[in-house]
Amino acid sequence: MNRDTVYGEIGHSRKYRAYKSFVAQGNDSGTVHFYHSKNTPAIWGDKVFKTKAYEKARYLDSEIDMKGLKQPVPLLQLVNAVASYYDVSVSELCKAKRGRGTKNIPRWVAMKLCQEVGGAKLTEIAEVFQVGHYSTVSQTISRLNRLVSEDRELAKDYLMLSQDLTPVNY
Repeated sequence: MNRDTVYGEIGHSRKYRAYKSFVAQGNDSGTVHFYHSKNTPAIWGDKVFKTKAYEKARYLDSEIDMKGLKQPVPLLQLVNAVASYYDVSVSELCKAKRGRGTKNIPRWVAMKLCQEVGGAKLTEIAEVFQVGHYSTVSQTISRLNRLVSEDRELAKDYLMLSQDLTPVNY
């Protein structure tokens, strides 16, 4: 589950409490029946919807995961979008800034989007951003996650970029 998206949809300043309240409301009978089935289908919906989703996945060489139909966004498209959003050059975005306490937020955001929206492996992201080892990418994304949890404006920016760049497939 993508918690940031869910919390963004709830749109409440006390997101954990709001989410708990949302969950406490319970499920409708259709949802309860769906999750109590012994053979839970990969896609939930009526027959027409399921048929269309499976056909689209098969013909578009798409992957069906827990979030539904998934097509990764090309990394270059993500990098260009982040560079444009933060008004920096792609080359500036792809180069590391050195120095204690240096925060290159656009670069960090781009890395995280490459992982989440682009479906890229850490090694692929490391190559795009000219990083020596994939663990550096993991550490950078962790730093951004901590920062996003503390900075509401950054969280809004990330959520907006993520939603704008995530393709909608039905």
